[in-house]
Amino acid sequence: MRQRSKSRRRTQEERREEAERRILDAATRLIADKGLDAFTLADVGEAAGFSRSLPAHYFKSKDGLLVAVVRHLFDRYFGLWQRPDNSDYDLEDLLAATKLYFEQLLENPRIAKAFHIIMVGSFYSPKFNKLSTRLNAESISIIERAIRTGIKQGSVRSDINPKIWSVIYLAAARGIVQQWLADPKNIDLRMARRRHGRNQEPL
Repeated sequence: MRQRSKSRRRTQEERREEAERRILDAATRLIADKGLDAFTLADVGEAAGFSRSLPAHYFKSKDGLLVAVVRHLFDRYFGLWQRPDNSDYDLEDLLAATKLYFEQLLENPRIAKAFHIIMVGSFYSPKFNKLSTRLNAESISIIERAIRTGIKQGSVRSDINPKIWSVIYLAAARGIVQQWLADPKNIDLRMARRRHGRNQEPL
């Protein structure tokens, strides 16, 4: 007598979520390898191991897919400064999250490359510009709250402007990554990871 399988059948929603994730991951690889213009939705479907028409079914257009890729990358890799319960980080939490951010990029440089390629695209695409502006604002707000918490705890100087320094902190992290992507042989991202934040005055 054949034993009943103990594995639970995945729901339609779970199958869709997995398919979307695989499509977004495939799109990320293609963006990193080819840029924004040298592939089609059909190419993404094929790279993800699905039909060539599935990305269009889920995301409607290439712009829709690219917007979803940015959100996917931000939530999965670049949103590390956001706590699930939306509570504030203190300075040590912020530095730990930034270290993890650099470590994940070292493990998979394609992620960083794809993200920065799309962010550059925001200069000429209204859809990307609106999204990148919102994501930047989210990151700056989280960092600013961490700095304010540090001021209350006495670990950050009380005479600084948290808003300005949150912008500087984010710009420094992104700038380091951009330089590393452009010249990985001469930019030591591991060293930058250890020094970023702790060697920034007044943090």
